[in-house]
Amino acid sequence: MISDIESLQLIACKKISDLGLHYIACLSNLHTLDLTACDNITDVGLHCISSEFSKIRNLILRECNQITDQGLMYISKISLRHLDLGLCESVTDNGFEYLSSLSDLQFLSLPGLSEITDTGMMHLSKLPQLRSLYMWGCQITDEGLQHLGSLKELEILQLLGCNNVTDAGLEHISRLLRLKQLDMRSWSKITNNGLRCLQLLSNLQRLDLRGCENITLSHQQVEDMMKQVKIDLPSYEAMAKYGRKIITGLLMGLVLIGCTIFFFIWYYLFKEARYEHSSDIKNGFP
Repeated sequence: MISDIESLQLIACKKISDLGLHYIACLSNLHTLDLTACDNITDVGLHCISSEFSKIRNLILRECNQITDQGLMYISKISLRHLDLGLCESVTDNGFEYLSSLSDLQFLSLPGLSEITDTGMMHLSKLPQLRSLYMWGCQITDEGLQHLGSLKELEILQLLGCNNVTDAGLEHISRLLRLKQLDMRSWSKITNNGLRCLQLLSNLQRLDLRGCENITLSHQQVEDMMKQVKIDLPSYEAMAKYGRKIITGLLMGLVLIGCTIFFFIWYYLFKEARYEHSSDIKNGFP
């Protein structure tokens, strides 16, 4: 029966609007709703979700560009565990204040929210059950990471391109003792000294430092420092590694091309020599 449907994906359904959500309100057992890139969904649609879908636990609103802080006020009334607001560019710190009431939230994805600052991080610090946080393109500083230091259940933290964070910010991250995965790609201001703070993270299993241009330690040195942790190389080491492969491939290609050209030249000269020899025989020359 239709009413038994528990998960519904409406990805990039450009013609679905807020009105359409009312028509599927009969899905009383729905716990997962994916509205990725449904451009016509607005805050009105989120009001519908909050009032008519009482069992929703997983809500994906990525690239729903018309959603604003007002819409977050509506969904803050749902007992969500998983929320994706990636690339909802109209969402600001004010909207995060509403999210702080989602006491059961465990997974939060917020990539591409360029208006988010340390104030937004202060609101997120009130999510006691949060286990995974994904962000990039925001404006947070060391102060924002100080707020995140209170998320004691956090296991996965992905914060890309935090160019305003320094080594002092890593001291706050070192308080997240349950952390298993840490992605710090393109943190341009952190240094080797900051990495030493992360040695306190005894449960850390993976650390991504690609693009951290001021990390000058070698891959082996970082591995020696961070025991039992899989390290993703900074970009310059990765480029060197793959650069050697590319150069080797190019050299092999040049050798192959050279051999091919040599073969055709040899074949052409051989044919010319045979032709001249045949002509000499026909003309009576030995």
